[in-house]
Amino acid sequence: METKVCKNKMERIRHRYGYMNGLEVDPVNTRGGLCLAWRNDICIELSSFSKRHIDVVVEDKEFTWERGNLPETNIQERLDRGVANDAWMSLFLDVTIQHMPHSFSDHCPLLITTRRVEKGVNTKVFKFEAWWIMEESFNKEVKNLWESSSGSLFQKLDILKEGLRRWASQIRFDRRRRKDMLTARLSELEGDDRDDINLAELIDCKIQLNFEIEKDERYWEQWARINWLKFGDKNTAFFHSQATQRKRKKIIHKLNDEEGGTTESFKEIEGIARSYFQNLFLTDGRGTLDHLLSSIEKCISEEENQDLLRPYSVEELKEALFAMGPTKTLGEDGFPALFYQNCWHIIREDVTKFCLQILNEGMDFQKINATQIILIPKIDNPTTMMDFRLISLCNVLYKIIAKSIVNRLRGVIGKCIDGAQSAFVPGRLISDNILLAYEILHTFKQKRTGKKRSYGSQVGHEYSI
Repeated sequence: METKVCKNKMERIRHRYGYMNGLEVDPVNTRGGLCLAWRNDICIELSSFSKRHIDVVVEDKEFTWERGNLPETNIQERLDRGVANDAWMSLFLDVTIQHMPHSFSDHCPLLITTRRVEKGVNTKVFKFEAWWIMEESFNKEVKNLWESSSGSLFQKLDILKEGLRRWASQIRFDRRRRKDMLTARLSELEGDDRDDINLAELIDCKIQLNFEIEKDERYWEQWARINWLKFGDKNTAFFHSQATQRKRKKIIHKLNDEEGGTTESFKEIEGIARSYFQNLFLTDGRGTLDHLLSSIEKCISEEENQDLLRPYSVEELKEALFAMGPTKTLGEDGFPALFYQNCWHIIREDVTKFCLQILNEGMDFQKINATQIILIPKIDNPTTMMDFRLISLCNVLYKIIAKSIVNRLRGVIGKCIDGAQSAFVPGRLISDNILLAYEILHTFKQKRTGKKRSYGSQVGHEYSI
């Protein structure tokens, strides 16, 4: 394509649209300029380039039609493709398409595989669903299960998981049947003549049916992870599509090992990931930091320190819990903050007792100090462990304790952070330093008299950048 811009600017544009691989050629004055970009899953070998052309060889088998037995008459084109709509893609999440060798026809056959032969270990993991709280019998079921169980907090949660799994299975069947009955009844009422009784039944039927549809929307909204939509936006098809795309992107089809080989085996992929993180976090030991801490001045007064050391209260735990996002990604136990917030009147005593024993009495918290490690792709079609970023999903109980500590530290943390620190501080942005540096350099460029060296020492003394 003709760009008419310099190659540095075109490179930034290419990166902005997600193409990390590419080649740019500078224009001649205001004419010309070339750019070629390609995805990470395509191998390109550069043959030659100039102001007017870029000649490359595509090493991957991208062409599906070929004709001509001599080099000067050989023609290759990509004519055959696999086409599918969203409905079909939602049925086959792990679909792949492969170009097969061809000998008789000049078209190569396309092999579409709807699912992989090898599957990972299929274990049923409990996951709390947001629409459960909209059921009339939910709070009653939770209360019966919680009060009838005994043991520690974790034993009660395990019993609650099994009970809710059975309850949800029955409710899901009843809800599907109720939705079909309401739809059929609504069709009958819409065909009847209008009178007071008909209109009353019609309104009541619509309200009940809309309530059932809203449960579907809550389900897909939770798994679609669309946080920028306001609560109440009605677009189940959009949520369904987003959730399906997220599930498809999370599947790791293949990985390259340290020696450059590629594997599609789940066991070998698991071994590559485990080896990578074991080597990444491996350490030979930890040195002492006393010599660093000794030079830090004391910035918290004795009164403030006593306030930090006072025992935690139930109100602080409740404030930390209800400040969380209700449907944030689930931790290892499968319960979101929505469950604890909705059932706080039932589970409050056990939860606060457990958390206060850790905060005030120093009880061991090894049971909740467990997280789910999730790999988030940095790019499309990742093939190495370097193409993923790591996040850890904590349990809500762990978050309650951590957030309670954070809330208490918030009152004095401003005294402990230097004024030059701009990242990860409320009210400050890391871009502030960038703008400051830009203004300083701009001042240097505009200065026409005097020694610029004096400005440098003054700026360095004042802003410490």
